[in-house]
Amino acid sequence: MSNSTPSEILRSFWTAFSGRRFDEVFSELIAPDCEFTMPGVPPMKGAAAIRGMFEAYARAFPDFMWSPIHGIEHGDTFAGEATYSGTHRAPLATPQGDIPATGKAITWKSADIVRTSQGKIVSWHVYNDPLAIMAQLGVPMG
Repeated sequence: MSNSTPSEILRSFWTAFSGRRFDEVFSELIAPDCEFTMPGVPPMKGAAAIRGMFEAYARAFPDFMWSPIHGIEHGDTFAGEATYSGTHRAPLATPQGDIPATGKAITWKSADIVRTSQGKIVSWHVYNDPLAIMAQLGVPMG
């Protein structure tokens, strides 16, 4: 994928994620020293740490979906807005502890900035509202 554009790499990531092909995702599409940031989660570095977080979401939301809204691309960087959704069917592991399954279908929006190099994602910054996500799950805040 070294000649692929950042948007093509990201689309390949979500296609493989949807098929739960984690070995493919994290060996072929995520750089070994990739940096990942997301509100409410300590910064992560390395494919193994990032894989654990994505696997936790896949377990908790077995019907997890990514739906792109729009994006822009410049050089090695893609910035875009997407809608994420899923039904909370299993505990969700978070840095604050597990959130028991609620059975609730939730939807949230996120703006992501993804930087690539040599066909792999090397940096992924997520900008979403974790409080809105927790409120949809019925998690008490405060």
